[in-house]
Amino acid sequence: MIAGLTLGVAFGLNFILNSAGTIITTLLSYLLILLILYMTYAYTCHYRDNAREGQISYLQSLAYIITLYFYASIISAFIKVIYLQWINTDLIGNILNESVTLLEQFEFSDIDQYKQQMTQMLTPINFSIHFIWFDTFIGLIVGLIMSAFTSKNKRRDNTI
Repeated sequence: MIAGLTLGVAFGLNFILNSAGTIITTLLSYLLILLILYMTYAYTCHYRDNAREGQISYLQSLAYIITLYFYASIISAFIKVIYLQWINTDLIGNILNESVTLLEQFEFSDIDQYKQQMTQMLTPINFSIHFIWFDTFIGLIVGLIMSAFTSKNKRRDNTI
């Protein structure tokens, strides 16, 4: 699916822009989110009009959007692994340090045990797998709303 590929690249680019942490990249990230939403709508309408002969139910539209986001999240997971493993190797360590600092502010007990567990869990692959499920869940939320706008059923003729 070309739609899943292009959305996956957009998801990966959005992650990279968010990890940069500057104001300009954050604004570009917000614009990219709007573009992702528009692309989702356009791809769903294209699927409805071409593959479904102009009609699609709410549930079929929802299933298509969730599947689209699942494929996109798999593509973006590869981008995230490459980015975290070879390009920005300090990002996961910075996230871990920020979370430990936050826990210290709240006087959380067993910080060392937490840090040890999080160090084992926060590898680039585990981090990317977490985002596969997160992006798919976002697809469910987007799909619940967007399917109301993209569904189109054939109207019945009410003549007697």
